Amino acid sequence: MRVTQDLPTILIGAGLSGLAAALCLSRHGHPVIVLEAQNATGGCCSTSISSGYTFNNGAVYVAVPSLLRASFRRLGLDLPDEGGLGGIARPHTT
Repeated sequence: MRVTQDLPTILIGAGLSGLAAALCLSRHGHPVIVLEAQNATGGCCSTSISSGYTFNNGAVYVAVPSLLRASFRRLGLDLPDEGGLGGIARPHTT
């Protein structure tokens, strides 16, 4: 991918991948525009509140946290500084 300093990089989607790419590019001094079709960011890593109840919009847990940590390291990001991972208060089974 060729990034030009003068023109912004346009990223389609404000899910986890789009936001991570935008953060990485902007930290390296590149202007970024993120386009998102929904009213909120986060994609599958977000929640919605309806009638006082909170619902997950995607993944409930990260099955292999070491892969997520490695991905953050490769992007030059520190996972705890960016928000970290939290435990599941009430795990469920299906």
